[in-house]
This record gives sequence, structure tokens and C-alpha cells, in this order.
Amino acid sequence: MRAAIFSEHGGPDVIRIGETEAPEPGPGEVRIAVRAAALNHLDLWARRGLPFEIPMPHIGGSDVAGVVDALGAGIDEGSGGVALGTRVVVDPALNYEWYRRPRSGPSIKEAPFRVLGEHTQGGLAEYCVAPVGNLMEIPEGVSFESAAAAALTFITAWHALLGRGGLSPGETVLVTGASGGVSTAAVQIAKLSGARVYAVTSGPANVEKVKALGADVVYDRLEVDFSRELWRDTEKQGVDLIVDSVGEPMWEGCLRALGVGGRLVSYGGTGGPAVTSDVRAIFWKHLSILGTTMGPPEDFRRVMKLVFEGRLTPVIHEVMPLEETRRAHELLEAGAGSVKEAQRTVDEWISQFEEGYWPPLANLARLMEEVGELARLINHRFGTKPKKPGERDQDLAEELADVLFVVLCMANEQGIDLDEAFDGIMEKYRHRDGDRWVRRVD
Repeated sequence: MRAAIFSEHGGPDVIRIGETEAPEPGPGEVRIAVRAAALNHLDLWARRGLPFEIPMPHIGGSDVAGVVDALGAGIDEGSGGVALGTRVVVDPALNYEWYRRPRSGPSIKEAPFRVLGEHTQGGLAEYCVAPVGNLMEIPEGVSFESAAAAALTFITAWHALLGRGGLSPGETVLVTGASGGVSTAAVQIAKLSGARVYAVTSGPANVEKVKALGADVVYDRLEVDFSRELWRDTEKQGVDLIVDSVGEPMWEGCLRALGVGGRLVSYGGTGGPAVTSDVRAIFWKHLSILGTTMGPPEDFRRVMKLVFEGRLTPVIHEVMPLEETRRAHELLEAGAGSVKEAQRTVDEWISQFEEGYWPPLANLARLMEEVGELARLINHRFGTKPKKPGERDQDLAEELADVLFVVLCMANEQGIDLDEAFDGIMEKYRHRDGDRWVRRVD
């Protein structure tokens, strides 16, 4: 069968389309002829490298929809089984009971929670296997693409809001990173549940898209301090619940935006895993900080039924063939800032400097701002994770340092006060706390 495979960790360039053996279903499993598979950030993290081993060479893809093609031992087409040719979507959470089942003792090894396409081979191929208990039939009239796009994102959003977050009708909710897959699901689910929905995204186009999904108030984080604006818009009451996938850049703002007794549910850290919390806000406001990963089988069936009924709609950016899996990774990665575009910008600057081009004084401050923005972009995407020599992002960071050195030389030659120039850049991206610089929440 054909599959999108990578044999080493790295950027999208490690992905290749190749031939490999079609998997055979084991006991209690079925084989699915894949008709659609959706990407999410989990696919990016698996490709870049996770803090645990995954099967290599690896086939990603946790969100899978297709047709039952073969049955494993112990499964038939009768009672308790599934008929060949059935249109199905797969719940990607494998053995979710691990979260809820009491432990049997340290000497008894229990099957852990796993995710299809992360701990196992996934659906970015012509065939994949999955437990029969993780299947849900897709009604006629619902496309494979819609079913696949909803699988992981909607179960994660549903359990974050209603399971872990305990959302009730009439409450207020803030959704961060509101243009992402899980967040677009969260906006719709919160609205359907009777909540007033606030959301944070970036750029005017995304603001309009999130409003169209049902959000009552949407903040452009590039233009405003969302926590300050939300505090004002709620008449200093804050919100009851926040669901966050960003992590470090939004964390302190989220804590400020919560009202008394508020709950913050974290289901990701696309902006960085290390967060800083002011414990005074936590204990004084009686805040609860909760974690969540995907959700139990009953929640998957509940939310997918709403998708099948058309009451919830997955947002699909683009449908493309398997051969364009690498481009799909690049598009998803660009949502956190396009390093390709950054590379072109840096290469252009280096070329100009080598040719002896010195920008006008009026343009230098803007150039320095762009250097700061590129540095923020790289930090946002890769955090402090150590890099192997030769990795593209490390090379880019080194080239960016070279550009910054040239800019400093230019500024010095033209008599610019470097302290004042950098204060201007830092004011845009950070604020000062005593003698150290800390990230601004906006």
C-alpha cells in the first residue's frame, strides 16, 4: 500500500510517499480502507520528536474515516461485529479507560492510554487497523472528510468544556487560539451548550471567521491585551471557564481573565510548555487548573452524533491527495508562524548586506522590529527544545543572529542609541519586571 512515511524526526522534508505492507488486523481489530484522514498538531509533534518512542518508520494520522475492509480474529459480521463495507470513523483514543480505572497494583502491568497514529501506525495511508470498539458508523449523506476532520478535535473540545470544565448553560467561556481545529470546535460546542463565548485569535480575517462560528466577542491578540479587554467587557467579573491550547504566551493573561471560582482547562501547549503562575491569583480567586487529553468513548459518540446531525460543523482548510502530505504539514505548521517565510526574509537581508546595501535611517527601526518578530516566531515554534546539529530551525536561528549582528553594526555606524532602539523592540514584545524581561501576554 502507499503511505506517508517518515523514518527520522525533523521538518516536513522527512516525509516521503512510499510503498509498505498493508497491515493485518489482530484479534478484536478491523482493517479500514482509508478514504480521508485529517491532520492536527499531534502529527507535527510526532514528526518533530516526542519524549517517548514511536514506531519507526512511522505513519501518522490520528483522524481516520473509511470503509471496513477486513476483520480480525474474534470478529464477524453478525451480532457484536461489523459488516464489511461499513462506512466508519475511528475514535483515536485507545484504552481511554486507563484514565478512569483504579490501579491494580505496582506488580500488575496495565495497558496504558495510547493514541492512534502516535503510539501506533496511523491513517495517512491506504489502509490502517483499529479496534472494533473504536468505530462509529458514518450515516449516508455525511462525507468521509467531515467525519475525519471532526474525530480528534471535537472529542477533545467536548471533554474539555463539558467533562473536565463542567460547563453549564448561561456561563461565560473564553477559547484561546480560536482559529485552531479544537478551538473552532470548542466555540461551536460552547455556544450550542448555552454559554456566552469569548475568543482570542490573530488577524482580522481570523476574527471574522471565529465570529461566524458563533463567538459573541473575539479579540485580536495582535491589536489588544485580551485579558484587559475581557475584564472590561465583563464588567470586572471575568469568565467562568477558559479552554486553552497555547500555554506559555497566554497563561498569565488567562489567569487574570478568570472570575472568582473560575476553571482553566489546558489541552495543549503549542506556544510553549513552561508556564509561570501567580499563586496569589489562584488561591485568592479560588481558581481551578485542570488538564485534559481527548475524551472517553461515550463523549466521542455524543459529539459525533451532533456532527452527523449537522448541529456542529468541522472547519476544513483544504482537501488534498495523500501525495501532498508534506505540503499539508507545511500548511498546518504555518499556523504557528511560517518559518519558510522567515527564511526567505533572512536570506534576502543577508544578500542585501553582502552587496553593501545600507537601509535609510528611517527604515532601520522597522528592520530591527522585524528581527525581533522573527526571533519571537522561532521561540514560539520551537521553544527551548535542544536541536540536533544541522536542523533547519537551528540554522535559521544562527542566521538570524548573524543578521542581528549586522543590524547592530549598522545602528552603531549611524549613531543610533542602541539601548533606546532595543527598548522600543522590547516594549512591543515584552515588559520589564525589575531587572528581567518577561513575555507580554499580547
